[in-house]
Amino acid sequence: MTKRLRVIAIVIGLLAVFSGNVSAYSEENLNVTIIEGNKKSTANLTEPVSVKKLLELQEISISEDDELNYALDYIVEDGDVIEIKPSVTVMIDYDGVPRKICTTALTVGELLESLSDDYEEQGYYLAEDQKESTPLSDGMTVELSSSMTKEVTTYEKVEKTIEYRD
Repeated sequence: MTKRLRVIAIVIGLLAVFSGNVSAYSEENLNVTIIEGNKKSTANLTEPVSVKKLLELQEISISEDDELNYALDYIVEDGDVIEIKPSVTVMIDYDGVPRKICTTALTVGELLESLSDDYEEQGYYLAEDQKESTPLSDGMTVELSSSMTKEVTTYEKVEKTIEYRD
């Protein structure tokens, strides 16, 4: 029986050696999507890493004002989508009074929504040459005005009279 146990142990050992490495992770790659502002990329990893390590591997630097949907120490899993909203410094011009803010909003509309308490209560409107869909960029100035000018065109029905002449 001792000889039989040795043979079984040798067979199991040989199977383990020739079948490959035993690991806690599968040999399949982990696919992680990274969305940085409006840029989208995919990272293929051979092993799970933290979000911080993933960003280092992809050579993506973030500031303390940037917004992430996962904590830096979160260990990524296959199929995760890491969203980074980079912060930008924007000047808001309230009727000629500048105000510098740092925001992660992507468009003028998102910025105004985040400032809704400030500008809606005081009756500020977006300047005519800017739209809410305009993407924000670093150093951009968003102009708000307390007066709004609208051009109104009205149409009236004019009755036609026909005059007959001899």
